[in-house]
Amino acid sequence: MATTTDTSPIFISSMSTLCMGGYALGDGGQGGALASNAAQAANTAWLFPLYLPYTYNVQRVFCMNGNAPGGNIDVGVYNSSFTLQCHGGSTAQAGASVPQYMAATATLSPGQYYLAIVFSSVAGGTYSFSTVPGVSGLRMGGVLAVSSAPPLPGTASPVATTANYLPLFGITRTASGF
Repeated sequence: MATTTDTSPIFISSMSTLCMGGYALGDGGQGGALASNAAQAANTAWLFPLYLPYTYNVQRVFCMNGNAPGGNIDVGVYNSSFTLQCHGGSTAQAGASVPQYMAATATLSPGQYYLAIVFSSVAGGTYSFSTVPGVSGLRMGGVLAVSSAPPLPGTASPVATTANYLPLFGITRTASGF
């Protein structure tokens, strides 16, 4: 009996080459130092473009909490029509300087998606890069924003971002561990 091995990455983050991180970090290494930073705005969801060249079985979403987590967060994935495919739900941010995982399942076919994250408070935050390409650079990279408190809305009506923020968050195909 033949077995099938999943060769897709164990996790895909906002910093990966499949997402905005590939643009922001690129060949020039514009990312600067990875450091704990507060969220730039409460009740604003940021959507980072993600292209999947293969089917991806999401089991959990995650964010890398900053030094002083606070408030609620939600992490999820939207399709190219801005319909929510999966998300962790409004979750109290807990654990300083550690990844926080939330169950969220979906099978994503190859195509265009958006990784999304929202904070209920600027007290919450994640690890993010200290230097990113600026608001215009993030806009050129396709980053969008939605006015929303956690949880992420089922359908988003995004506008161009006004924030200069590249948080570390994403999806994983593992149900536990790492």
